[in-house]
Amino acid sequence: MKREKRIKCSYHWLILAACCCVTFTGIGLTINCLGLFFGPVAKELGVGRGKVATFSTIVNLVTGFTGPFISTLLKKFHLRAIMSAGCIMVAVGFGILSMADNVYIFYAMAPFIGVGATLLGTVVTFTVLNNWFKTRYGTVTGIMMAFGGVCGVVMSPAINWVIERYSWRAAFLFVGLIGAVVALPGILFVLKISPEENNLQPYGESEFEAKKEESPNAQSENESSQYHLLSASVILVCLMTFSETATHGINSHLPDYAMELELGSSVGALLISACMVGNISAKLLSGILSDWIGSMKACLLMYGVSTAGLALLFISPTQHIYYPMVGALLFGASFTINSLGTAQVIKRTFPERAFTRVYAYATAFGYVGIALLTPVFGYIYDCTMSYRKAFFVAIFLKALSVSCIALLKRKSILAEISIN
Repeated sequence: MKREKRIKCSYHWLILAACCCVTFTGIGLTINCLGLFFGPVAKELGVGRGKVATFSTIVNLVTGFTGPFISTLLKKFHLRAIMSAGCIMVAVGFGILSMADNVYIFYAMAPFIGVGATLLGTVVTFTVLNNWFKTRYGTVTGIMMAFGGVCGVVMSPAINWVIERYSWRAAFLFVGLIGAVVALPGILFVLKISPEENNLQPYGESEFEAKKEESPNAQSENESSQYHLLSASVILVCLMTFSETATHGINSHLPDYAMELELGSSVGALLISACMVGNISAKLLSGILSDWIGSMKACLLMYGVSTAGLALLFISPTQHIYYPMVGALLFGASFTINSLGTAQVIKRTFPERAFTRVYAYATAFGYVGIALLTPVFGYIYDCTMSYRKAFFVAIFLKALSVSCIALLKRKSILAEISIN
């Protein structure tokens, strides 16, 4: 009986491992590593970096606008079919990009890849983990989201090597193949939408129910909270996510910023790796802190760290590697706020039945933010021949996002609830 219980319990961690692999492909490869291609593609096709970055804009816009439909798809179709389709679309899309001879093919393929990224995105994976884990949710989501950063650390140097040794076309084929190999096994053989499909209970169900009984007033308040689209809580969470996620477009331009600082393309790849190391560390730390001291305090800490990173990037002198490396490392904390931080805030603010819907709308606003600002940062460089003004804009957006949090706290919309 004990062995059977261990086997049943271990399946929860297999679910987490499969979600990590999906995040590796759906976020790490599809979003975090795209910046490596902007410079080489722009050079060969004879266009500005802003025009190439528009491809990323379209991907993010499509991903954002299709995200709210995920909850409906999950009710009508099997999880395996949804995520398999997403994985195939991303892999095939990258394969087609390897044959592109003009920037308009990139624009044409962007919606295709964007839909694929949605089907592999955080709306799906957070919903799965929300169903499988009632306790340690912050920790497991932190581990999962960290794998988007793991991909950046591991794959950025590899992709840059393929680009330099062969071409960006070979690198797109490489990315599509790796993405499919990493994500598909877990999708096909492990993932289930809920533990009931395997006759299991969510992890920590008994502990969660016991704490509900200990705090009936807080639970009833959470269950009765309003979450229609025009409620103040939803609007402020969406605006917070929009302005914060918009700053993430900076990551795509770090390789080109290294060239501006006369550090070379290899250092550019290292900047992305440093950013992803910060991403991994911050997500693991933020997940634990959210369970321990509360989601708001954890989010504010990540805001401070990532803003300090932007400031270091802003003041980095030419031909000095340490300032931009440390700045990129600290800036990596930004990726915690829009994914893990937003999910924790929503989980603690809204009833459980509303999680997928509210998170989908907040994520949509986030994708719109990064979609709009990623090419803007590129155009700022095209117009000024420097990314420093782009860093200043990003700092302003972070200040706007923190202002939303201040309004949320002032209105007492968010309650600080520590599950663990």
